[in-house]
Amino acid sequence: MRYLPLKNVRASEATKSRDLMKETISEVLANHSEEMGLAQNSKELADAFQECFGQRGKYKGWLKNKRPTGELSEPIWLALIGNANAHKLSIGAVMMLSDEQRKLYKTLDTIFERVSVGWLDLDRVALTEMGVW
Repeated sequence: MRYLPLKNVRASEATKSRDLMKETISEVLANHSEEMGLAQNSKELADAFQECFGQRGKYKGWLKNKRPTGELSEPIWLALIGNANAHKLSIGAVMMLSDEQRKLYKTLDTIFERVSVGWLDLDRVALTEMGVW
């Protein structure tokens, strides 16, 4: 899987890409949850997706560093962080998911593997810009 090169990218460009990515994923969750075989309400999935991101302050719009505790937002965050910055993923947290949460996690993980979600994590962007990632 290839990620977009982040070197020499202005902060405004990264923000635009991140916001576009969030909107796209949110629309997919809202409109195609039944096609993906998910039993959850599409509105609830879209709201749980938004819970995974900072809502105010200087980290507004970035993926949270700690997983949210919601029933739906926890597997969504785990799937996002596993593909954006795998160093933050806790295997124990994935093991302790309920059956319904694990199904949601696996479905979203396969989707996020095909999409470059590295733009959503602040640490991943910073490491990529430094040339470490």
